[in-house]
Amino acid sequence: MQFNATDAAAVMAAAQILWPRHDAQRRRRHLYIAVDDWRKRFSVYKLDLFEDGYPEPQANQQTRHRRLPSPTIRLEFSDIDKSAPLVAIGSKIVACSSRKDGLTVIYDVDTGGQAIAHCSPKNVLHREWCQAAMVAGRDTLYAFVCSLYHHGTGELHFLEGVPDLDSNGGGDTTKLLSWRTSPLPLPFKLETGYGRVSRYAVHPGGKTISVSVLGEHNLPLGTYSYDTESHEWTHQGAWMLPFHWPPIWKLCDDSLVSGLTCLSAKLVSVGGGYFCFVEIGPRQGVDMRCCVGDGDKCELRVTTFRARYGKNGQLQITDRRLAHSYVLSRYEKMGYAIKAFWM
Repeated sequence: MQFNATDAAAVMAAAQILWPRHDAQRRRRHLYIAVDDWRKRFSVYKLDLFEDGYPEPQANQQTRHRRLPSPTIRLEFSDIDKSAPLVAIGSKIVACSSRKDGLTVIYDVDTGGQAIAHCSPKNVLHREWCQAAMVAGRDTLYAFVCSLYHHGTGELHFLEGVPDLDSNGGGDTTKLLSWRTSPLPLPFKLETGYGRVSRYAVHPGGKTISVSVLGEHNLPLGTYSYDTESHEWTHQGAWMLPFHWPPIWKLCDDSLVSGLTCLSAKLVSVGGGYFCFVEIGPRQGVDMRCCVGDGDKCELRVTTFRARYGKNGQLQITDRRLAHSYVLSRYEKMGYAIKAFWM
């Protein structure tokens, strides 16, 4: 079959009609920040990085402090503290209790719906978390949990099929919202003090999770891959993944930290080689030891930048811009716990 110029023009005309419809249906993403900025645990804020237009280059701008918008939700649970994990799965934020057999709270940022799954993975205080989003068309959260007992091997837990939730708490949650334990044993030992997952990575699409494991005396045991479709493990070798969390906030020859004393920081990919760096610290001229309590003595800074390779193959930071700066009050002497998601 051959196409002539008339056919090509028709195809282009059809594309101009169809693609705008496709783009119009694409959900606009925002930066969601969860921070323990009040005495009863976490607040979740929704930030639009471009509500005032695209941020100006950092060299041409003046710092403008503003207040955070009203939180989209407050997580008022006594056992969801700064040691508890908060992760994003699709359009949901999942918060897990830091106590044994506690609650898992799920919040849908699109609809405002909420749900609770009872019984978080046991021994949750000794866990390492991995997230795999959109696995085989379903959202799944994986948790690698250490054994508290000697000669234990640890377990793999997963929360799959997280449903869409409406603002009234609707959605079929009767069969879906529960943690399950993989019947297959882990190929490595996870035992408190003798083995732990120290590094991990999720392949784009969520089909494969790679974990690097440390054994007794923090000796490397190697890297393993888990296929989320076949549920099979593969030992990749004695090597370890080339990064360790929490990461060093430095790329190339440029430091990401603004210069303020940093109490907490997160780096978030927003796609297309662009990143968002979120940091919290005392405001200029404020002693970190004196910034506890009311008075807006801390600030949250959101900086966007692009990472790309230069002519000689070196990684460079370009187009760095301070998107927004917000004033905060601090209630905890030990600093902030902050999570950031691009959703």
